[in-house]
Parts: sequence; structure tokens; C-alpha cells
Amino acid sequence: MSIINKNIIVTGATGGIGREVVKSLAAAKANVAFCSRNEENVNALFLELKEEFPEAVFYCCSCDISSESDVKKFIGNVYSEFGKIDGVVNNAGVGYFDSFLDLTEEKWNEIINTNVHGTVNMCREVIPYILKNDKENGKRGIIINVGSSSPQKYVAGNIAYASSKAALKTFSEYLFNEYRKSGISVTHVSVGSVNTGFSKRNKDTIGWKIKPWETGYIIKTLAEMAFVTENACLPNIDVRTMNPIECNGDKE
Repeated sequence: MSIINKNIIVTGATGGIGREVVKSLAAAKANVAFCSRNEENVNALFLELKEEFPEAVFYCCSCDISSESDVKKFIGNVYSEFGKIDGVVNNAGVGYFDSFLDLTEEKWNEIINTNVHGTVNMCREVIPYILKNDKENGKRGIIINVGSSSPQKYVAGNIAYASSKAALKTFSEYLFNEYRKSGISVTHVSVGSVNTGFSKRNKDTIGWKIKPWETGYIIKTLAEMAFVTENACLPNIDVRTMNPIECNGDKE
């Protein structure tokens, strides 16, 4: 068993982690449907991927996962294109860093609507399609929710993002317990500091942080393992750097 020809969705695909997740899945010969809010970025990634993986199967479009109607349309199109949905990697997320009273209501709501409601929207639409699948080695499909180590360590100005990721972890744990007997493997991946452009605190010169490709590889491996194992599953894993350096405004 493997993820060859499995149909897997990736959200937030044009960011540092999402891009590497898509590439890792494509390299493992999965069929990948991906989305992001910016249509221009989605189209640019599609062209890049087709050049790097000319034999791979992709479907993509812009989608604001905080919009129920956007998600419903996107998932419906994926099912029409692929005829089956085997899993989703909920990677999309936003973050604004400011003190509680200085963080505007608009930014707070955007963080919660994307990081929490967006994942809920995706799961609500994807799960019925996964439940249509026959069990293969005990599994019907996978859900991987990309979280953060932020709730575990205080970082000034990180209150909204950390709160959203704490909610995501709890949501993932409940989803795991609700659907594991139905054959859906749900894994929450708590990721430490990754060297991407997600935050102004992340700089290309900071070599101690997790590399985006490492996170992509780990998530791809989790997907493969979920379809190989029969009774075993991983509801939670932590991904941390081997060489933590305490920096002002950085989490491990």
C-alpha cells in the first residue's frame, strides 16, 4: 500500500510549507488537488509543478477556505475531476503579530476564520466523500491538520495565532476520536519554527529552523504510513528543530 494514485487535497499550497507538501506528494505519485486564495500564485505554482513533475496529475484553483461556498465549490470540482477523494492536508493559515489591544477585530477574525473555521469547512465537505470509499487495509482516507507549537510557548504578540492553533489541536483530537472507527485517520501535526516567509520573524539567514522541505517530507510520510498501517494510527505528532536557539520573538 502507498499513496500512488491516491487523490489528496492540500490547502495553502503556495506558501512555504504547502508548496513542499504538494511537491512531496507528487514525487510519491499521488494525484494532488491544491488551492490558495491568490489565483495568480496558484497558476504560477501549477506551471512550476508541471515542469518539475510532467507525469503527475494536478487540479488547482483559487479558494478562500474561510468561505463555505468557496470550499463547497472547490471540493465538488475536485470530486468531479478525480472521481474520488482519499484525503486532505489542511495547511492554510494566516497570522498577524501584535499585542491583544492593538490587534484589530478584523485581523483577529481573519485569523480565526482561516485557521479554525477554514479547516472546519474543509473537513465538513471532505469527510462525506472519504466515507464513500471502501476500506483498504483498515483505512478509508486521511486528514492531516497542520498546527503549530505556538500554544505551548509564550511569544509576545502571538495571542490570536496561538489561540487559533490551540483550537485546531482540540478540533483535530475530537475529529480523530469521532471518525477513527469509520476508517478515517486524523493526525494533528504540531510544527515548530519553519524557515519560511510566513512571519517577519523568519529570515532566510536563520539556519537553525526547520526547512520547509523537511515538513513536506514528514507530512508525505505520514500520509504513506496511514495507508500502510492497519490498526495503528498517529493522532498527534510534534515536529521540532534539532538545534533550538533562543531568540527574542521566536518559538522553538
